[in-house]
Amino acid sequence: LRKNTAILGKGNVGTAYGECLEPFHMNVMYFTRGDYLAECVRDADFVFNAISSLPENNGFLGREFYFDMMKTGARFLSVTSPKIYTVPALIEALGESKIRQAALDIGGGTVGDVNFITYKEVLGHPKIIATPQVAHYSDHTAKIGYDMMIDNIEARIKGEALHILV
Repeated sequence: LRKNTAILGKGNVGTAYGECLEPFHMNVMYFTRGDYLAECVRDADFVFNAISSLPENNGFLGREFYFDMMKTGARFLSVTSPKIYTVPALIEALGESKIRQAALDIGGGTVGDVNFITYKEVLGHPKIIATPQVAHYSDHTAKIGYDMMIDNIEARIKGEALHILV
């Protein structure tokens, strides 16, 4: 059974994600500027948001314009700024089971910022997996990720609560 994936944005990130899906024989459809969004997402089992974080895209994926267009039970993945999609609308759509799950790499703060307000808003949600903007792999983000891992290992050894849940 082939799954359908809609990739929003066909820049470097969206294209690379599409290439990663090739071995899984998924039906991939890209949304680019000028396309009709509803056509792209209505049959998608997975919707991957890679829309550029330019200011003119802020709020582009709101509830009435986007989440209601998605196939019921679809999964939403995003590696861009939460300013592109509306977090309260996403949480509402998850609560109504319109969207099954979300995986978010919360951008907009600094890399690995676990105190970024949007990251904290979604961290405990049972249908959301969130990371604090660590998808952008570089030596800098690798060091932050390693430091987070070491902090958690040390906390676990000491019997303390984990400091960072990723």
